[in-house]
Amino acid sequence: MKNQDLTLRVNHPYLSKNAVEYVTDALQSGWLSPGGPYSKRFREALQNRFGGTVILSNSGTSALEVAIMATARAYTRIHGYIIVPAYTCPDVAVAVVKAGFNPLFADVDPVRMCVTADTLKALIDNMAPLNMVIGLMAVHTYGMAVDASVYEFARAHGWFVIDDFAEGFSVTIDGHPLLDYSDAMCCSFRGDKLFPIGTGGMIATRHEAIAGNANAMIGLNSHGGIMRYHTVSNALSYEFPEVLAALGIAQLEDFDQALADRWRVINLYEKYGVPSGFIRGDAPWKYPVRVDDTYTAVNYFREWGFEVSPPFTPLHRIPLFFDENSHLPVAERLLHTLVALPLHMGVTEIMASQIALHWRHLQPASVVGREDALCV
Repeated sequence: MKNQDLTLRVNHPYLSKNAVEYVTDALQSGWLSPGGPYSKRFREALQNRFGGTVILSNSGTSALEVAIMATARAYTRIHGYIIVPAYTCPDVAVAVVKAGFNPLFADVDPVRMCVTADTLKALIDNMAPLNMVIGLMAVHTYGMAVDASVYEFARAHGWFVIDDFAEGFSVTIDGHPLLDYSDAMCCSFRGDKLFPIGTGGMIATRHEAIAGNANAMIGLNSHGGIMRYHTVSNALSYEFPEVLAALGIAQLEDFDQALADRWRVINLYEKYGVPSGFIRGDAPWKYPVRVDDTYTAVNYFREWGFEVSPPFTPLHRIPLFFDENSHLPVAERLLHTLVALPLHMGVTEIMASQIALHWRHLQPASVVGREDALCV
């Protein structure tokens, strides 16, 4: 029987067993401003996990903006284009604009949904002058890692590379950490992300100049003490609150278990005959699946009480960046033939089996189980 009330949301953030204790302690400490003891502990915990120097920010978008500005300054680039995947969250391109540069959209691979060396080559083959491209935003879509060849391609052309791994917290490339490949990596901590604490973000880098630039931009940027308000360069006031740092420490303690629970749900979907049709990521944010028509699928699942996530609108098709002359076929096709199923601890085996039944009902027999169904 159809259910008009949603019984399962597409996102449901986990909450660590120590979350309330740590947040209460932070509140009772009387230190609410950024830079307190919990902020220091959280930053050190992230550095131990990812390496490099970690800078905390008030959102993932501001982390991207600061990382772009800090990296461009380190490379002495003051203008130009930064390549962004056409299939990703608009905030990535917005951060490029806010940092003072121009986004240039590249198509993505049909089974990885990330840029590849081939899609980058197709983008720049007709560009003139090519030296106007200065950087690349490497986004690990839905937790599927960007291939190592992308970084090799970028370096061969003299571009800097910044990773956005908000959808793939802890993602690696061929078993290696992201900082083995990129100049800086950024993450959002929004409540619907893989590592959720409500809001906030981070930058990590091994590059001393990038770290110094980013730290100078995040806060008040003064010498402190009697010179506290003597700001020595532009400061964006994107600092990270102490209470969220306390929550972040608790969430990080239980992250690996929360990630394992996502794999439990993936295994259930596969058990009941719902193949993703995409490359398996090692840090899955969502479970994207092929459908005949996105609009029909979203409404059909909702009628049965299950919320599913729609795809990203290709960035060259949203009003802010609309370009009627640009045609990026894979990103455009994904908009109409993809939904993402719930992937969190709230998904029971019974729910997974019901979702699988409804998914199969939506599919023509010719595409069920085909891993190449999104190839164009």
